[in-house]
Amino acid sequence: MLERLAIVERKTQGSEIARINKALEDQEARILYAKQKIKEAAETGDGELLAQAQELWFDAKKQFEALDNVKRQAVAQPQQQ
Repeated sequence: MLERLAIVERKTQGSEIARINKALEDQEARILYAKQKIKEAAETGDGELLAQAQELWFDAKKQFEALDNVKRQAVAQPQQQ
């Protein structure tokens, strides 16, 4: 019974980490998009677009870091058990 429970827990953890990895990829894409918009705004001299792009970049970077921390904790948790 304990072995079955351990298998289920490993599968659950694996799927959680996969979802976190996907979310990290999504945030990386948002970061790249924001960088492109920052470049575009700088080239065109559009201050409003620059401000929006910087907000987008900051938000995506913050979410990426939060997800990365969650992933690190999820990976470290089984090692402690």
